[in-house]
Amino acid sequence: MRIEYSLCAKEALGKLDNYKISFADENAKAVFVNHIDSLETRLKDNMVLSDDILEENILRELSEESLNIAESLVCELFEKYQTPISRIEVVLIATHVQLALRSRKEGVE
Repeated sequence: MRIEYSLCAKEALGKLDNYKISFADENAKAVFVNHIDSLETRLKDNMVLSDDILEENILRELSEESLNIAESLVCELFEKYQTPISRIEVVLIATHVQLALRSRKEGVE
């Protein structure tokens, strides 16, 4: 069965390919795509999550690499909806990137 992704998700997955990052399994990929699509919906509805809920201990768990990659994945989406980049939204995407990077380093792809 072939899964059709939104244009937004296809673009994000394509950017991950450019970083040579893939997900360990289809479930991890599906959850990532869901987060990307949910972010676009929140941007369309002008309901981006507030950075007020971001706690420093969450940031300590994420590598600078995963945060930078995540920001590069979503920055055009924020620009498209003329919305300032929300750090918590980047962090949510970065958690998926971090897991994919960890899987790649452990040789699980």
